[in-house]
Amino acid sequence: MPGIFLALNLAYNASRRTFINNLEANNLATHQLQQTINTSKKITSLIEQTPLGFIEWNQNREIVGWNPAATAIFGFSKTQALGRTTDFYSKIKKHS
Repeated sequence: MPGIFLALNLAYNASRRTFINNLEANNLATHQLQQTINTSKKITSLIEQTPLGFIEWNQNREIVGWNPAATAIFGFSKTQALGRTTDFYSKIKKHS
């Protein structure tokens, strides 16, 4: 009987350690995610406030970012620019 108790106690302790380790890993991941979100918000704020035109595109060359300075410089709103390819940007440069 003591052998069964010992085996159950060891299994319980192992399960408890695993649970605690998983909980700590989850807390760390949550903290890191929050830091990433905060950094992303800061970068977005800086991009929106810079006087430099900021145009971002994806690997398909579709415009996915367009700040207010780009609107002021090129005369197209963010709505007009988003989703177009970088060919759109090349045409803008020729007309400027």
